[in-house]
Amino acid sequence: MSGAASESEAPAQPSGPRPLRYLSSLDGLRCWAALAVILGHAGDLHDPSPRVLAQGGLLVVTFLYTFFITSGFLIYRPLLAQHFRPPKKRVKTEGSGGSYWQFILRRFLRIFPLYWTVLAVKCIYSGPGDISGITAWIQLIFLLPFPNPEVLFRGGLGFAMWTLAIELPFYVLLPLFSNLTRKVGKGLMAGKSFLHVQLVCILTAMGLFVVVAVVLQVPALIGVLALPMGMILATLEVDQWQHRRRFHAIAWVSDRWWIGFGLFIGLWQVGAAFAYDSGIGTDLDRINAAGLALSAVLLVIGVLALFVTLCFGRPSPLSWALSSWPFRILAPITYGTYLWHPFVLHDLDRRFGDGLWVLMGGTLLLSILFAFITSFLVEAPVKRFRRKLDAQAIDPGVPRQQPPWTLPWLRDPSHPASPMTTQKWK
Repeated sequence: MSGAASESEAPAQPSGPRPLRYLSSLDGLRCWAALAVILGHAGDLHDPSPRVLAQGGLLVVTFLYTFFITSGFLIYRPLLAQHFRPPKKRVKTEGSGGSYWQFILRRFLRIFPLYWTVLAVKCIYSGPGDISGITAWIQLIFLLPFPNPEVLFRGGLGFAMWTLAIELPFYVLLPLFSNLTRKVGKGLMAGKSFLHVQLVCILTAMGLFVVVAVVLQVPALIGVLALPMGMILATLEVDQWQHRRRFHAIAWVSDRWWIGFGLFIGLWQVGAAFAYDSGIGTDLDRINAAGLALSAVLLVIGVLALFVTLCFGRPSPLSWALSSWPFRILAPITYGTYLWHPFVLHDLDRRFGDGLWVLMGGTLLLSILFAFITSFLVEAPVKRFRRKLDAQAIDPGVPRQQPPWTLPWLRDPSHPASPMTTQKWK
């Protein structure tokens, strides 16, 4: 066969914007994060030993930030994909007219109906907590952190609410930020690449946020930087996917899945060793601040290494394990499980306060059960309405999250949601 014939029969290189990949391994990561947070909250009620506090407490806090990284990554990706669509086919979501509010409405429908359901059940069953006055009730109902942030801890679902209160402003500002980066790319940074513009804008925003946190003397706000970390990962992933290329350094590390996994386990143990001090008792506030900060930094690096492996690497035993059917079934209800667990945890603690393993296992199982029930009764009807908005969604080519009662990917490996087809770079 001649060389000319070979070239003529070679498949043409695809052109144009590509639909985003469905990263099914993130389902498993979200499930493990939810599991760690729930078990950590249950264990914290029973004065864990200093070693358990160092090992488990540090892991729980960082897995909580894993939710933030995942949110920044998954929500910013479709907005980034719009930068690669032709102007005539681009869905106007960022800051102009009804489509911006359509984006906000979709996020509202994702968060509040289920939150209000769980909050109503909790208030009817055991009361709203330390809540008084119309202002406090408005804060509780709409997850507003002002004028008094303590309201979100004293009443309602307690510690589960502060993460939602942090993410809500992020959802509102993110489309506007995406639109701003497009204008910066056309003006101040005209001629620069998409990747360059995005990284400069995101890193600048992170720097300004750190300055604000230092000026206001609220160091806890620095933890919110996990959200723009997810945005940076989304930028790198979308740029590589749309340009049909892979950065050699990232590819080398991410394709060797044992490196990211090993860094995660190793840095977790090193961080726990810094945080552990047998003489400090079991009060988290008494752990040495410098040791705890260093431990958190080490474990965040480990989580980022694991995240890079799952999002940038080729199929591996780790990605296939996290994409397995138990995680695929549980992933759509992680939000519901997270909302239900404070209510279930405190009720079980009141009834079976001396049984730690009963408390942990019961909280986990009952929270999953209630999450499945509300997924049918609350989330499924809302999801049908959200599908009507998907026709004008940010990127219609993005495969949607599979509901737990529709599992065709178990039977068909070529299904768009199958882990066998959604992790491939080529």
